[in-house]
Amino acid sequence: MLTPTATLRTALLLFIPFACNVALAAEPTPMLEEIAVVDAAPGNITVTQDGTVIMTVHPSMPSQYLALAVKDGAVTPFPNAELASRANVDNGGLRPVLGIRADREDRGWMLSTGGAQHLYTWDMEGGHMAHDFTFANTATPGGGFNDIALALSHGTVFLSANSGSEIGIVALDVATGSTRLRLRDHPAFAAEDITAYIHGKALGNNNANGEFQPMRGGLNPLTIDSREEWLYFGAMSSKWLYRVRVADLLDAALPDTELAARVEQYAEKTVCAGITIDDAGNVYITDIQAEGIGVAAPGQPYRLLVSDPLRLSWTDGISVGPDGYVYTGANLLYRGFASHRDEGASQPPYYVTRLEALAPTTVGR
Repeated sequence: MLTPTATLRTALLLFIPFACNVALAAEPTPMLEEIAVVDAAPGNITVTQDGTVIMTVHPSMPSQYLALAVKDGAVTPFPNAELASRANVDNGGLRPVLGIRADREDRGWMLSTGGAQHLYTWDMEGGHMAHDFTFANTATPGGGFNDIALALSHGTVFLSANSGSEIGIVALDVATGSTRLRLRDHPAFAAEDITAYIHGKALGNNNANGEFQPMRGGLNPLTIDSREEWLYFGAMSSKWLYRVRVADLLDAALPDTELAARVEQYAEKTVCAGITIDDAGNVYITDIQAEGIGVAAPGQPYRLLVSDPLRLSWTDGISVGPDGYVYTGANLLYRGFASHRDEGASQPPYYVTRLEALAPTTVGR
């Protein structure tokens, strides 16, 4: 049974002052607020203009529904019980979904994982499916997608293609449904030789020979600024965040070598699964090692904002809402790795939380 919280609760947290492109001296200490407690493991998360929090359920975790919505303390299947039912995956329902973003017109965009690739667009006001893009013509044979970024003023949705024969940013034309792979195998997508530690233990799995292999995650987190001018991305196992101009990505006449040269190193980060951005260019990081949320900004060292081993244990997706808050959900995914199975399987309760952003925010990040 899904169990919404009746009230928001404030927790003790670790806060480290951070200087970026907004003045923080007068900023209050951000406090972590609990939005809901659910029995399904949160995957990615987004917030609509009216404040509805929508989260996908992580595809690797068992659950009755593939996505959930939280509104005024009530938790319901999203977009509805029939489409979201895991039992209906092969009977007219959604495919398992992970990436999700809401746009400024209260449409929810959901990206499927594994098998046939779909990008669903649910019109919340009309209560119907506005689009169901399929990826039979994707430029990444055998590959899969993870995060999405909406550049709808350019008629485009960007997808991070992080598996298959080629790695890169896929640009989906929403008018035609066609896709194009950009920045194929760019060095910024590659995992660095960085080992993540959770509870003092290296995160990883055993290979076919039974030898321990630390996790090395490549291209994963993706977001876009509110003006839809810059696309931000990075490898999961990397200490750097990068960006590239949207106009350059969409310039079909720009040679691949020239496009690759225009990728900029933006800011320091840590090992993370998701990112989002406020209107001042502060990028919020799901810090899986510190079980918290951090922030990255150009010219500044990466800083941890908040840590909570109970409610921020492996925050996967992260998103800003229309209200100046940063939202996330924790799923304890690390317990599925061989390195941490002694802690027991991931299980409820799972927490959906928010904290105040350092600057104003815009829906869709």
